[in-house]
Amino acid sequence: TGVCTLYNRLDNEEKSLEVWSSYNAPVDLPSRDIPIGHICYEATIKSKDKIVNLGNLAGTEFEQSDPNVKKYGLKAYLGYPVTVNENTIGALCVVDTKIREFNKTELYIIATLAKAVSIEEERIFSDRALKESERRFDLALRSTDDGLWDWTAGSDEVFLSPRWKQMLGYSDDEVLSLDDPFPNLIH
Repeated sequence: TGVCTLYNRLDNEEKSLEVWSSYNAPVDLPSRDIPIGHICYEATIKSKDKIVNLGNLAGTEFEQSDPNVKKYGLKAYLGYPVTVNENTIGALCVVDTKIREFNKTELYIIATLAKAVSIEEERIFSDRALKESERRFDLALRSTDDGLWDWTAGSDEVFLSPRWKQMLGYSDDEVLSLDDPFPNLIH
């Protein structure tokens, strides 16, 4: 196989380790496995924030514990953790079937790429959290018997709850047809 790169991600509350992306990976590489024993989990993900550089896997615990080391003849490993909100969720890894020392440039590249993946993962996580917050807010607005309105000064957006419009006797069409609904509806 030679050199292979992988982005391995913990899922299902650390019950599985999944290959989310790879380059030059063996076609029979399992896309999901238990994390225990795998280098990327034991050495990189558990390390939290450091590069793991193992130029020779012979004699390490991973020679026996990681099922892929023997199966694919892996000899060298380089890994960097991927984090979201200070929680390690995965690892960006490079493995090689030859014993080798990874040079400073390779160390810099994997660290930079892992940080870029971390930033993207954090953006995705934040986007999901925002959508969930908006869903809960919408549910709360629809469940309350109070008339609520919100005006965002910067964008001049106005939100009027369904109950607020009902209390004042306006339909959605009437509110949308007004040029400047906020002052007109208040007065």
